[in-house]
Amino acid sequence: MKVIQSLYDRSMSEHGLFAKDVLDEIIPRLKANAHYFRSKGSIFSLAPSNKYIWTARINIKPFYVTLCKYSYTYWTLPDLELKMIDCYRLKGEVEEYFRNKFSILVEI
Repeated sequence: MKVIQSLYDRSMSEHGLFAKDVLDEIIPRLKANAHYFRSKGSIFSLAPSNKYIWTARINIKPFYVTLCKYSYTYWTLPDLELKMIDCYRLKGEVEEYFRNKFSILVEI
């Protein structure tokens, strides 16, 4: 698991995009697919894109975010084969940025 502490970290993208740009792309999808589990105190979400599936586990108290990125192929549907690429633990300014963008759901 990689720790991401800067909005300008490039390790979340193979194309050299900043962490901020990657988050700006996936947060709307994560918000649309978020499910809050009150008993666990966590929000779980899934954000499919053309090349990857991103998953998120957002713990409410104490607040922390874990994002995982998986690759998949269309031609294996419906038996979707996922391959985990990496997981990222957000900290510092990146965690605060994520919290602000996800603010409505996090304040539950």
